[in-house]
Amino acid sequence: AQVAEPGRIADQILASLGGFWGIRLIADGNTLKLLDEMSKSTTKYTDGTIEEFPDRSIEVKRWKELVNRRTNQSVFGRVSLDGFINHNILRLGLVLQCPNCRKKNWYGIDTLSEKVKCERCLKNYSFPQGSLHFERTPWHYRVVGPFSVPNYAEGAYATVLSLNTFVRVLDSHHANVSYATNLHYKIGADNPFEVDFTLWYQRGRILDLEEEPVLVFGEAKSFATEGFQQADVDRMR
Repeated sequence: AQVAEPGRIADQILASLGGFWGIRLIADGNTLKLLDEMSKSTTKYTDGTIEEFPDRSIEVKRWKELVNRRTNQSVFGRVSLDGFINHNILRLGLVLQCPNCRKKNWYGIDTLSEKVKCERCLKNYSFPQGSLHFERTPWHYRVVGPFSVPNYAEGAYATVLSLNTFVRVLDSHHANVSYATNLHYKIGADNPFEVDFTLWYQRGRILDLEEEPVLVFGEAKSFATEGFQQADVDRMR
């Protein structure tokens, strides 16, 4: 068994969130969709060339509206923009238009200076200290790290949320869980297969009774309405 790339992404997401206790930040459909909207995208042309576009930035207002809605809808698990910043999901920056090629560039607050460089024409220009729209400063957030991976982090969001169900949701008595994310299995020379997560699950003690652990193989889908077909079930068996 070898860890596949989506498994590494899932592990990186959990590391950024500080483990399963930080899952509540992304345990929301609208939040996941906005993160995916901001992720990197690629276009493959008929001649075989692939063009990658930098991850898109989103104005701060949209994130503030999302966080306020989530806060108003939930009594527990309140989230804040600081939580997304502190867990290395979002990074704040300014969007400026290059005076030479007219392309808009996003600059993180750690890269702002009196001279900035355009990522398209590669020319330096002066920071618009006098002409910046001060009443409506174009502050934008950009996703960073594993959260900038497209297609819902290659399915890793669904994997970590599914694992969270076993680790924190199913059992109020602190279940024992040992897991691995997204493994490529190969038994002999034929029929290699992939599993989104594998785990040993043991419910917590009840009245000093200790249950045997069970082995779980899991498949996860991102917002799939008809994601599991008979072929998926047969392959898992």
